[in-house]
Amino acid sequence: ERPIEVHCHNDFGLATANTLAAISAGAQVASTSLNGMGERAGCGATEEVAVALRILYGIDMGLDLSKFYEASTLLQTFSGIKLQPHKAVVGDGAFVQEAGLVVTGWKENPFTAEAYLPELVGQKPTILLGKKSGKDSIEIKLKEMGLSAPEAKIARNSRLAHYDAGA
Repeated sequence: ERPIEVHCHNDFGLATANTLAAISAGAQVASTSLNGMGERAGCGATEEVAVALRILYGIDMGLDLSKFYEASTLLQTFSGIKLQPHKAVVGDGAFVQEAGLVVTGWKENPFTAEAYLPELVGQKPTILLGKKSGKDSIEIKLKEMGLSAPEAKIARNSRLAHYDAGA
C-alpha cells in the first residue's frame, strides 16, 4: 500500500491548515517547505506544520524545533527573500509585545499573549516600547538595560504613552 501524500500551495493562505486537515484525515506524508517557499504563492510552511502537529496534535515529527528560526534566517540570507516580520513561528516580530495590558499579563504568564514559548522555535520574547506601552513595559526594558527610574517617572511616562495612543 502506497502512502497518501499532501502537497498544498498557499493560494488562499490555507496551505498549513489544509496540510493539517489532510494529515488528520489520514495522509502519511506532508510535502512542505521551510518559510513556505515555493512557486506561485508558496507551499505549506514546514515550521508551521511541525509546530502545529507537536502542540495541537501531540505528534512529534522528530525535528529539532529550536533550530527553525536559525534555519529560516539562513534561508532568507541565501535566497534573498525576506519574510514579513509577523510571519508565524519564524518572523522577527512573531514574539514582540508592545501593548501595555498584554505585557502586564505576559509578565505573569507568557501564555496570556503567546500560544507557545518562543524558545521552542529558537526565538526570544521581546518587549517593544511604543505608544501602546505601559508601566510594566517600561520597567522591563529598564531592567534589561541595567537601569532604573523612580516609580513616579515610570508612571508619568506610561500615562503619556496611553494618552498619545488615544487610550
